[in-house]
Amino acid sequence: MTLKKWVYLIIALAITGYILFFYISFNGNPISKAVAKNYALDYLEKYYPEQNYSIKDSGYNFKDQSYSFHYIVNEKNDQVYNYSIEIGKGLKPDEIIYHSLRYDSEDVEMSSTFSEAGTTYVQKLLTEAKLDSEVYYYVQVPLGYVDRSAEWKPKIELPVNADIHVYTEQPFTSKKEFFQYVKTVINELDEVLYKELYIENTLSETTDGSEIAYKITIEYDEDITIENVWAAE
Repeated sequence: MTLKKWVYLIIALAITGYILFFYISFNGNPISKAVAKNYALDYLEKYYPEQNYSIKDSGYNFKDQSYSFHYIVNEKNDQVYNYSIEIGKGLKPDEIIYHSLRYDSEDVEMSSTFSEAGTTYVQKLLTEAKLDSEVYYYVQVPLGYVDRSAEWKPKIELPVNADIHVYTEQPFTSKKEFFQYVKTVINELDEVLYKELYIENTLSETTDGSEIAYKITIEYDEDITIENVWAAE
């Protein structure tokens, strides 16, 4: 091969690599996308085995290096609902970023009503237990899934169950102390159905003088240990 041909080959490879780099940067790579899709399917099969779902299309968030999937569910009431699930991050996506109804399938008014009722109820439980906390209960109601006159109940079952966030300013000197608080919260919320319970405290001063915020994410009926708690300075 002549020098001229070598030069052309190198330029062609450089241009191809440049194009490929930018394509992957804004669209992700097919291997990671396949990993994310399989993770999404495994997640849906594990937590929603009775739903008849199928993935329709996908997207890529280059800022978070995460993959989103639009899937549809054929529910027992013969209605079809649209959902989105986002999986991140990086080369081996194995984390649920969000999982929610799409705007065209949500009864926004009922979602707001149920979320407010759930927040009030959960806050009342923790207040009566004298647990320092601020609570946010959030749930999405699909259009036509429940009767418009239906009232929220602690054990109400929806296609995607509620998320509950509990924040506290109570200081904790150790992970163990925070874990005891977490177990108490879980016990108080025993009668409330949720998908995930997220508990976090503001920065607390530990015995060595450092400040740490403790956090934990718990799935409903999950067996947790102190190792599930993570700390951020």
